Amino acid sequence: MFQSFKRHSWLLVLLGVSSMVGGFLSQGVYAQTSEDAPIAPDRRKPGGSRPDSDSIEAPMRRKPGGSRDLLSNNSCRFDPQELTALIPESLKGATTSASPTLFFAVPPISAKTSIEFVLRDANDQLVYERTVSGLGQAGILPMTLPPNTLSPSQDYHWYLSIICNNRDRAYDLVVEGFVQRLTLDLNQKTNADPADRIKFYQTQNLWQDQLAFLVELKRDRPTDPEVTNLWKQTLKSVNLDEAIAVNPLLP
Repeated sequence: MFQSFKRHSWLLVLLGVSSMVGGFLSQGVYAQTSEDAPIAPDRRKPGGSRPDSDSIEAPMRRKPGGSRDLLSNNSCRFDPQELTALIPESLKGATTSASPTLFFAVPPISAKTSIEFVLRDANDQLVYERTVSGLGQAGILPMTLPPNTLSPSQDYHWYLSIICNNRDRAYDLVVEGFVQRLTLDLNQKTNADPADRIKFYQTQNLWQDQLAFLVELKRDRPTDPEVTNLWKQTLKSVNLDEAIAVNPLLP
């Protein structure tokens, strides 16, 4: 009986050690997995190529990820990372305008290359579409919607695509986001100090109006360091490159 008790005791010890070793190993694997987890890309840039038509859910973005060789078999002879949608990381920008202007930091796109803008409603119905040619110059590109395009309190989904290869749209560089029109009275803020007016837009989450006001300031005072500083602060607040602040405004 004593021998049986000893064998049983040793068995319990071995089982305990095995359990401890297994626990340590599993903790080690978990720690390594956490350290190796990928960093989420900035969705204000394109994912490097247009998603396949049969994809279930394509990631949204404001910057590119470079998943394809964009310098071969296409006309996009520039760094895809230079294309940026000027929107918050949430990809959402509100406005009080029925025909707001959206803005994009673009690289020097050849005049032979087309830039396509598409706006769709919450039911994925086409609302507006426009195609322009590249200007061969880097800068801040505006896309102004026609009068009375946006209805109040409705969500709209927009896409900006640089068509790098007309024969294969899989090479498109695409950025996308959302815009919504809010009904607010802004008359009391039109004559406010620029910094105070920007703070008001921020408190009301009116990103598109804030950016449009900054563009207006930049157009009127292109070399004013105060305006440049307001631009840098705004870009920094949404984790965009502050260097965009000195980019010229494109027509």
